[in-house]
Amino acid sequence: TYQAIGDPKERRSDIRLVAATNADLRQRVAEGRFRADLYYRLKILELKIPPIHERREDILPLLRHFLGECEGRPVELAAYFSEDSLDRIQCHFWPGNVREIGMVARRAYVQRSSGQAICVEIEDREGHPCFLTGPERSAPRAESGTGLQLAPRSTSPSGRSRILMALTECEGNRAEAARKLGVSRSTLYRRLDKLGIGGKLISQ
Repeated sequence: TYQAIGDPKERRSDIRLVAATNADLRQRVAEGRFRADLYYRLKILELKIPPIHERREDILPLLRHFLGECEGRPVELAAYFSEDSLDRIQCHFWPGNVREIGMVARRAYVQRSSGQAICVEIEDREGHPCFLTGPERSAPRAESGTGLQLAPRSTSPSGRSRILMALTECEGNRAEAARKLGVSRSTLYRRLDKLGIGGKLISQ
């Protein structure tokens, strides 16, 4: 029930209120930064949903969902992104959580529907640009000093240099090097095999 200011009549309503936040409201209440009475009114049923990077199995279904919303029908991710880009998407940290996935989907949809080649830029944990590209186009190379980039299916000397530089900086750790390059470990292994870089020279 509620009563409007200045209205003597008590009214009834039947609603369900859903509130979402990434703040620790219990801590905010303790600090005096959130009203305790409102907190306890809201806290009838509390659901804690981990960030998307802690539930990676949801990343591609969410991306497919957002693209489907844009197109108004079910879509196949392979029509939008290369295999390497899908690897990057699954390995990405997603600091913007689900909203960032939605942004990637909408940008890819706009580019594809307007006839452009798909090239969506995201940033890795160090702030270096990575590129999500369509199924038939390699990612553009970053300018000098903007971080390491691994162009999909690249076996050129420059691609080899980027891979070797990443492995050197990561002291031969392939998992760390893959993260630095913005690809999955299996993708990096395929690149190493293609480039003929012997496993004996690089530690696991």
